[in-house]
Amino acid sequence: MADDKRPTLTVRHLYGGFKTFKTERALDAALNPEGEKRFLVGTLREAAEEREKSRSVKQERDPERER
Repeated sequence: MADDKRPTLTVRHLYGGFKTFKTERALDAALNPEGEKRFLVGTLREAAEEREKSRSVKQERDPERER
């Protein structure tokens, strides 16, 4: 990721450290973690549904290969 040319935003924490954000969405997530949690839960749910769909299609095709 050293060659990543996206603009960044560096924010100073109250305790004196620094945090660099690659996207506005990442900054928004840090400022509003509840919104990001809802987004992540939705994304994980969609990924699980896609994975399950993929498994069921694969299981349907496997018996055909055995014949």
